[in-house]
Amino acid sequence: MWFYNKKIAPIVVLVAAVATYSDWEALNGQFLLDDKGTVTDNPTVRPEAPWWLLWQRDYWGKDDIGSRQSHKSYRPITNLTFRWNYLYNELDTFGYHVVNVAIHVFASILCYYVVDASILQNDPEYSFFAAFLFAVHPIHAEAVANITGRAEVLCALFYFLGFLCYSSSFSRSSINGVKVWRARSVWMQSMAITCTLLLAVLSMLSKEQGITLPVLCAVWDFVMASRLVPSDLVTAWQCAHLDRRRRLRGWLVRTAVMGVLTVAIALARLSLNGGHSLPSPSSRALLFE
Repeated sequence: MWFYNKKIAPIVVLVAAVATYSDWEALNGQFLLDDKGTVTDNPTVRPEAPWWLLWQRDYWGKDDIGSRQSHKSYRPITNLTFRWNYLYNELDTFGYHVVNVAIHVFASILCYYVVDASILQNDPEYSFFAAFLFAVHPIHAEAVANITGRAEVLCALFYFLGFLCYSSSFSRSSINGVKVWRARSVWMQSMAITCTLLLAVLSMLSKEQGITLPVLCAVWDFVMASRLVPSDLVTAWQCAHLDRRRRLRGWLVRTAVMGVLTVAIALARLSLNGGHSLPSPSSRALLFE
């Protein structure tokens, strides 16, 4: 299995240790800035609030997502994790920070597998360097240390899992000594696309950028797995190279299916806004309280 390999187990443990150590000080942090709106003053994370309220209110929990006053940030999966935290820790910040750090650790480990799954070389050194850099890079400090930043790390977690699902529909092969990607069976591709889209929804419901996951998968498929270039979209149909046409046709089918479903998901999400594309001035003021 891709997630269990005795040879890389020490590397995975090292990445986890480095990610934990780099964020260790965050465990003692307090509520800051946006945490007031997303946790301490958010009614949807309280156990006495009905569960369905998580799916009706915006990220800040005070306004329905479809109302004019709403901030339009819709992240019920992230709010659900805040609610679980509140059930066990109420407003003790330590538990919230433990979850943030744990998610970052898992995302760092997944980064190793993402790089390993996305390149043909299958060289642990490349994957380890990428995962190590992801684990310690200061650009992630705010997302991990700030409790509200859980939206980013949770989005990344589902994003990485989604890419791994999509890449699992291809296998490494060799043609005349040259390593290439080969698409698996139609059944495997269908299952991979389904799981990818489900994880894209979870990523989007953690933070809105998650909806871009299918786009990333389509680009990786085009460039890496299908070994195509932009000009192939025009010339491959006249090319005598049957394998190139087959690869292009397969990519077009996969991308068309994902594209149609992704647009449907995006439109469904936008419909929740109630026809209001921008947050009201009063909701934007929450950011400066």
